[in-house]
Amino acid sequence: VYPPSKPKQLYAGGGHSGLLVENGNFYLWGSNQDGQLGYLKAEAKNESSKEYPSNFVQPLCIKVDCASLGHAHTLLIERGTGLLFAFGNNSRGQVNGIKGDNVANPVVPKFALDDQFLDVAVGLFHSAAITVQGEVIIFGCRKYGQCALGKNIDKTCVVSRWRPEDGSRLKKVVCGHRHTVLLDEHCRIWTIGDNKYGQLGRKKSKYEKELVPKLVEGFLG
Repeated sequence: VYPPSKPKQLYAGGGHSGLLVENGNFYLWGSNQDGQLGYLKAEAKNESSKEYPSNFVQPLCIKVDCASLGHAHTLLIERGTGLLFAFGNNSRGQVNGIKGDNVANPVVPKFALDDQFLDVAVGLFHSAAITVQGEVIIFGCRKYGQCALGKNIDKTCVVSRWRPEDGSRLKKVVCGHRHTVLLDEHCRIWTIGDNKYGQLGRKKSKYEKELVPKLVEGFLG
């Protein structure tokens, strides 16, 4: 059965997939081992699994504007409110900024309660979101420097906030396996994180020790 609205965007994660349709309904299916589909798994004594087959997928209760799927976690922005919701594997703090148990239901991270968002992206064990003010919030694993050390870092969480020193607004973010790429309002590209293969647009290195996004070298910068 096709959804009652035209498809808008397809998504694919490590073991789960998603479909966003024009009316804001968001459908997720596939692996739910870590709660990345947005609901609690049934108790084993009642049901062996609650991972529905593809012909019985129900939309989330949240209307969605945009989303991103990671290896085993999901981020989305609610339509109309701009609120950030996250759920799934949280072993590195990639869901709520605090390393801990998996989060099986969509929640707004505490550090994001006072923000509205324009864009989201997830990597393997880190996540990023752009606020309407043009600031990026990055949270989760920072082993390879993929989470920039901003001025407003909360030392009890693995959360960073950053924007260019010249006050430029950030507009778009994407996350790779262990690196983060940002686009600002002047079409400049900033990168941070693992640079083993030169994916930051600079001379190859294990990772950048300054932990602050830098402009890509050459014409892209």
